[in-house]
Amino acid sequence: MRRFFWIVLILMNSYFSFGQWCNKPNPQFCQGNTFQNGNFETVTGDPNASTDQDINLATGWQPMWRTGSLADLHCTGGSKSTGTAPTPNSGVYAGIWIENRTVATTTNPTFREGMYNRLATPIAQNSGFYSFGFNIANALLGGTQNNMPHNIGIYGVYNPSNILANAPQGANSNPTNINLWQSSSSSVQVVLLGIVTTPVPFSNTWIPQTVTFNSSILPAGGITHIMVTADDNARPDSYRKIYVNFDDFCLRKTEPPVAWCCPGDNLVRNGDFEAGNTGFTSQYTFNGATTTWATLPGQYNIVTGAQALAISSGWIAQDPGTCTNASGKFLAVNGATTGSGRRVIWEQTIPVKEWGRYKFCAYAKNLKQCTFDVKPKVDIEFSLPFGNLSETLNVSAGPCDWYKFEKGLDNWGYGTSLNIKIFLHESQPGDGNDLALDDIALIELPVCPVSAATFQITTQGVNAATYQVSATSATTPQCDKVWWKVCEWDMGANACAAGTEMGPLTAWGTANTAFPGYTFGYGKLYKITRGTWGDCHAWNQFDRYVGSSLRTKRITSYTQEQYDKNRTTILNSLK
Repeated sequence: MRRFFWIVLILMNSYFSFGQWCNKPNPQFCQGNTFQNGNFETVTGDPNASTDQDINLATGWQPMWRTGSLADLHCTGGSKSTGTAPTPNSGVYAGIWIENRTVATTTNPTFREGMYNRLATPIAQNSGFYSFGFNIANALLGGTQNNMPHNIGIYGVYNPSNILANAPQGANSNPTNINLWQSSSSSVQVVLLGIVTTPVPFSNTWIPQTVTFNSSILPAGGITHIMVTADDNARPDSYRKIYVNFDDFCLRKTEPPVAWCCPGDNLVRNGDFEAGNTGFTSQYTFNGATTTWATLPGQYNIVTGAQALAISSGWIAQDPGTCTNASGKFLAVNGATTGSGRRVIWEQTIPVKEWGRYKFCAYAKNLKQCTFDVKPKVDIEFSLPFGNLSETLNVSAGPCDWYKFEKGLDNWGYGTSLNIKIFLHESQPGDGNDLALDDIALIELPVCPVSAATFQITTQGVNAATYQVSATSATTPQCDKVWWKVCEWDMGANACAAGTEMGPLTAWGTANTAFPGYTFGYGKLYKITRGTWGDCHAWNQFDRYVGSSLRTKRITSYTQEQYDKNRTTILNSLK
């Protein structure tokens, strides 16, 4: 009996040892997630019991091959992990070797190591657009390999029977994508959904990534699994190897891509310049010729990528919507230099709604010249008091790499007419100062629904004088930004009591929070506000009040409607 007691005690200590850090499921981190256990927090054993080859401890996850190539499961609080643990602490996470090589001399499947998730809900072909985000971090911070980009392949797999592939055979241990399951079953189909390239330099701080795909590319049966591994492209270097950590896979249906930065009608006329030289004014002169050096300093043209190259070999740009030389137009400006001040290169006046909420976006890139190149400095100014934008353009040389200006504009009763001017500074000496503009847009935003801001609270006593409040809520894809504020509520003034307000804080910027650093005391009333918004949805908020009797220590919460109807009763309940 005594031996049994000690065995139970050891097992309990072992459980609480890893349970302190791990096995803390949070299904609210991604509402509607198609991944099973996308944040790895549901585990059947201690992730720190083994350094590697234990991804199958995470519910819903398994290896790629029947033998070998198991990805690794780690927990931030443990010592059994590969390399440097990522920051900030994220509980349980996974890691794999990403090895990109041109020549393979081994049949060991480790060289295509990966992890494999059986989706909670299969995704059907032609069922819409999907987007999933996840975080990556570098576990090995030293060595030349970390100064090279490494490609991570994200694959969709049709595999309803959950067949695990045989390890690849032959001299090439990095099989092509379509051959990943060929040795096991011809019924399994694989499609590449996207490739993520690791940044340089690559730190151990979590970096968010996003892959979006149209389900029209899926096999006829759709996909039942998602696989993460190295892609099958050859590399210029004979050997590359890096250990990458992963966490928080969130896969959900999304809106289809839009022509502008947000869904909705573009209030800017001819914002994509497809209608040519119309809808805007400029202090520069239009020159529609597309012969060599036709567009002179102080002039602009509306061109395709091919026409821009015909004018100047340094004007390497492609319409950001088409990313081809053949189609899609943009505004190309030959900026003046060695002058003074700045001039308007684009201007338009737009009717707006008083009390309307909008998103402004525009794309720009510098058109480099060979020598003494001047990087264009651009200002964007709004006639209403929204705050202006300014940027010196230094976009990479890729023809479809553009800098994106974007800003939310809340028209809180400022007027019904908005004038937008885009200026180019001309005082710098040198050549160049040339730039391209495209997809200028002003979109009216819908307000986030109240349901996206709603939250619940629970309370727990701390001591005779104070208690803790925990708020729980769920983010939605459209309204995923979160803002919390707390204050002691003065019912007489119907306002926050002076000096009691706290928030928003970075530490509170999640769907669930216990408001660390704020003290709730008995006999007082507090107001808690949760605001939410998104890239293409405007702000909305939800308020709750929480109060407690000083005598009985009974804690009660109220919605705004309940507070408005029962102020006297609530005041008496605090005594």
